[in-house]
Amino acid sequence: MPKKAKEKKKWSVGIGKSQGLGVGSSTFRVTVGKEKKSFYIHEDIVASRTEYFTNLWPISKKEGNAKVVRLPEEDPEIFALYIELVYTGAIPYMIKNDEKDDWSCRSDADRGHHDSCVEEYNTLCKLYALAEKVEDTKAQIATITALAEKIDDSINHVDCISTKFCFPPVESINIMYENTRPYSAGQKLLAHTYARHSEDGNPLPNVDQVPPLFLFDVAEMAIEIRDYNEEFDHMDLPWYHQVIEDGFEESDDDEEPGGEGSNGAQEPKDDQKSNDNQKSDDTVAS
Repeated sequence: MPKKAKEKKKWSVGIGKSQGLGVGSSTFRVTVGKEKKSFYIHEDIVASRTEYFTNLWPISKKEGNAKVVRLPEEDPEIFALYIELVYTGAIPYMIKNDEKDDWSCRSDADRGHHDSCVEEYNTLCKLYALAEKVEDTKAQIATITALAEKIDDSINHVDCISTKFCFPPVESINIMYENTRPYSAGQKLLAHTYARHSEDGNPLPNVDQVPPLFLFDVAEMAIEIRDYNEEFDHMDLPWYHQVIEDGFEESDDDEEPGGEGSNGAQEPKDDQKSNDNQKSDDTVAS
């Protein structure tokens, strides 16, 4: 009787050399914030994700032969989260509601939940803004996913006293809208959330507390929700991911409608300008 052939062993830890992190590469230093906190990053790891830092290297060699990138306006704590994300693929920012010690119906518990919830939203919005600034698409996608999970987690936890779930607060909205490009995925997710759930006892912020574009986005999304009803899903993560990926494929000529400083009005083309000038001349002559 022939012997039974041995099953081929399947390895679970081995990967190709090209799939390694790149921790054998040289490091460069990033000083962050006014306190100039230093972070040392492997060149190959960050270069595989974004060209933002590599583009700064030629102008950063001012301390001997060392590469030093300075980011004085960034928050060291948020940058540390970004580095955690780059190296581990995870964001250690939040405790899910089912993992919290005790969120029973007590005023101090609800207050604790609210405070931690606000901090988590602010942290994720700052991290998303940083990821967009350094043009790290993978980090943006990871952060928008975490933000959506945070919203979903909050929806499933209603404060016992306020009978509301923790919405992204005014501070988070302003962080996102003031520090990311117009019509970014981060902006859209916050607006979509308010448009979908503002009737669940969570009213919109006062108009003087948030950017006008946020209110416009909420109104636009409310119309889509009305028209498409249940077919519209504001948590459609692949759609947000696609918005992020498309954002870095646009050329300099492909601007969002009503780009920065345009107040919604696009600059007319040269031919249109000349025609308008000719019409003005004809009017004056008549």
